[in-house]
Amino acid sequence: MSTLPVDEVTRCRILKANHLACTVLAAESDTNPSSFDRFETEFKAIVDLAEAILRSRHEQGIAAASDSSAANGALDVRDPLRVVGARCTNATIRGKALQLLSIVSAR
Repeated sequence: MSTLPVDEVTRCRILKANHLACTVLAAESDTNPSSFDRFETEFKAIVDLAEAILRSRHEQGIAAASDSSAANGALDVRDPLRVVGARCTNATIRGKALQLLSIVSAR
């Protein structure tokens, strides 16, 4: 992806994070919290993507929500982070997701 412009890479990361969150939610069939343990890899990937998005935006000097993604109905990384915060049983991954969510929501 290094041949793509930075903003395109960021949009790809946002799309992938949303895709992973949808995969988790679509497979949800059991309300038992431990049933989501099988998605730990997806949860970690969402957190890693969110970190990369924030890092990229910071390097570009762009606020996390500067394009008003949530306001205009476009995809952003908040909903995937909320899925991780609500469904992930790994305290480290969940904690990082909630921390990133607070950073994204504060901007």
